[in-house]
Amino acid sequence: MAIAGIHLILTSLVSLRDTCAIFSTARTLFPPSFKSAWKSGEAWTEAVLGEGGKFYGGSVLTYLHAAGIESGYGFFAPNVPDNYKMIFDFEFPDGHHESDIPVVSSETAGLRLAGFMDQLADTAYAPLQEAMVRVVSASAVARHIGATKARVAVGVARLPNPTEYGRGERESYDPFLVFDFTFPERENRQ
Repeated sequence: MAIAGIHLILTSLVSLRDTCAIFSTARTLFPPSFKSAWKSGEAWTEAVLGEGGKFYGGSVLTYLHAAGIESGYGFFAPNVPDNYKMIFDFEFPDGHHESDIPVVSSETAGLRLAGFMDQLADTAYAPLQEAMVRVVSASAVARHIGATKARVAVGVARLPNPTEYGRGERESYDPFLVFDFTFPERENRQ
């Protein structure tokens, strides 16, 4: 009975930690001034769970991982990401352009790409964003062998409200990242 009680307490603490983490970073109905309280709640639950590695943290974390409750027990469903779109525009030496989008080989890869796009949007460090975009762009670059320049644009969907939709407006994408790449080694071959 005591073990079941401890398990329930730990599960509740993980849920509380995840809830505070979501409320401290996401847009909610709570005023922005509450964010510091949510961050304090998250820090408190992490301390109680021993996530800093102090005191009994190692044994608690081992149990949380072994029991499968270290994550995924937030009160709310997983944060549904925004709808992102990545477009490649390749420029060739003769001046013509070709557009492309990321290509995935399976539904699983598509889910990974969606998760990647969400992480890309959450990354605030521009050099890291550029490196992430370069990695995803590699296969598209390989498909456009003669291109000497590429522009990669990442946009987030702006969905129309019901009134706008009734007027015929449809979703549009507002770019939030644009990177220009050149391929000097290709220019030298021309």
